[in-house]
Amino acid sequence: MQDFMVTDLRVEGEVEQQPAATTHPAPAASASSSLWIVLIVIAAAAALGFLRWRRQRPRDPVIRDPKIGFLNLLGEEGEPLLAEDRTALAPFFASVQESRDLPAPACDVLLVYCDIGRDGRIFATEVSLRQLLRRSRARILVVGSENTSESCLTAVQEAGHSGANLVLTMARNGAEFPELFSRLFAEMKKGTPMPAVYSQIAPRGKIFLADAGDLVFASVQ
Repeated sequence: MQDFMVTDLRVEGEVEQQPAATTHPAPAASASSSLWIVLIVIAAAAALGFLRWRRQRPRDPVIRDPKIGFLNLLGEEGEPLLAEDRTALAPFFASVQESRDLPAPACDVLLVYCDIGRDGRIFATEVSLRQLLRRSRARILVVGSENTSESCLTAVQEAGHSGANLVLTMARNGAEFPELFSRLFAEMKKGTPMPAVYSQIAPRGKIFLADAGDLVFASVQ
């Protein structure tokens, strides 16, 4: 267990022997109180260490019966993109959800269609990619609409160490986008980790951050 140290905890106060006539029960009570304080401190430190360990332990890289969610925050502009991607990608997932407004649907893979501002947040909102990930609990987030390289880089930096794999799009390159992710998810279902597949495909006009590491898909029999 890391980040857990208890130092210099001592129970002091051995009582000097006094004549029977002058001996009082107070020192024994004081020593007992000190012991209880020490035990409480140790228990609190152990609990804190356990919570830190739970937060830091690596998550299972296998996503079983993966669920995909589509979040369109572009209105009519995003509908053709969502329809194109859903047709191509839905067959790789156990269930599919769609939403046209926040909050993001709960899922394992989240495709978002939005404009990203210069501050890295979704345009005209106070919502960041990190917040989308926290609410949806997604392990993979893909921004499927095109954004500037500056906005994408700022968003990636803001969402760094989020515990998810991120793909941000600067250019969809026509039909290349759904074809790319169809190949990606097909290989992940075969057990090939996401970063390895992505490096083989080497798509153009995308930014990839593998903060969740070697994610793969699996079906529960």
